[in-house]
This record gives sequence, C-alpha cells and structure tokens, in this order.
Amino acid sequence: MKSADYVEWNKLKEVVQSLQADRRRSGAKMALFINLGMHVALRVSDLTRLKWADLMTDENDIAQPVKKLVVVEKKTKKTRHIALSDEIRDFIASTYSGQCPDEYVFQNRLGGVVSTRYLNEEFKRIAKRYNVCVDTFSTHSLRKTWARHKMELNPADPMRFHQISEALNHSDLGVTRRYLGIKQEEIDNLYLEE
Repeated sequence: MKSADYVEWNKLKEVVQSLQADRRRSGAKMALFINLGMHVALRVSDLTRLKWADLMTDENDIAQPVKKLVVVEKKTKKTRHIALSDEIRDFIASTYSGQCPDEYVFQNRLGGVVSTRYLNEEFKRIAKRYNVCVDTFSTHSLRKTWARHKMELNPADPMRFHQISEALNHSDLGVTRRYLGIKQEEIDNLYLEE
C-alpha cells in the first residue's frame, strides 16, 4: 500500500469548511475528525479512542473544551500533552451538544470505536468530492500535513526538525524526514547550493 500524502494546509481547511457546511451529520463528524487530526497530529488509533471527556471539561458548571489534551498513545504507550489552540477549541465547542462524557467522539452506529477502514473509505469519498489532489489521502495524511505545515512555518529554525520529530514521538529522524516528504534529490541540492 502506498504511503499517505500530506495535503496543503489551506486546502484541508477548505475541506473542513465544506464538510461543516454539509447538512449531513456525517459531514460535521468528518469536519471535526479532520480539523482535530490536522491540529493535534495524533495517529488514527488515538483519535478514534477519544471520548468527549478528553475534549470537554466543566468549569463552573459550564462545558468548555480543555486547554490541553492528554493522550496515552496506543502505539508508543507514551503520554502526550497537546496544547489546543483557541481555533480548535472553538471548533470543538461548536460541535459539542451535551454528549455523554464517556461517549466516543467518533463512534460507529453501535457506539463503539469507528474503524480506520471506514474512515479511510470516507477520506476517499471526500478527496473525490472536494478535489483533494494527492495520490493517497487517508487518515494518516492529517499527521503528515501537520508535520509539513509546522516545518513550513519556520523552515530556517535549526531546531524545528527535531521539535517536530519529538512531537510526533518518532523513533528516529529518518521517519520524520519521510513524513515531511524530504526526498534524496532535495538533500542532494543542499550540497549543490553555493
């Protein structure tokens, strides 16, 4: 299977807006999944296990999005503390409508964890419907998009690459290099620059 591709940040934001405008319940859920995924860079196995209690808190009897998402990663077993921007907190708040705290945010019809297979099929439909022009648009594209976007925000920072690798809990920098789509040709060009 071909590896997932990253998508331009602004294109994904357009997709989220289009999905949010879609009147179907599935459109709103996919908008939340994509927006949250592109902002927190969690693996699909961690995103799908999120419950509303992970995203919402009661402050003075008012439900509000958490300021920091705390997740124990399924793959690495490491705890990640992810600061949530005001933008994503506002988006979470706009989709919350009093769901039970123990309810999965992204659940299947039976109330269990939605499958990665189902989500990737949805991603294929979304790519076609909203002209996401990459070879492979899947749930993993969100994580890669986050990494690429963060690198593009400040490419001159010598620590940026290491920070991204650390944030993604990669075992080595080679994995991060592949995530960012850095190819051997680009590395070769570094040597040729004068």
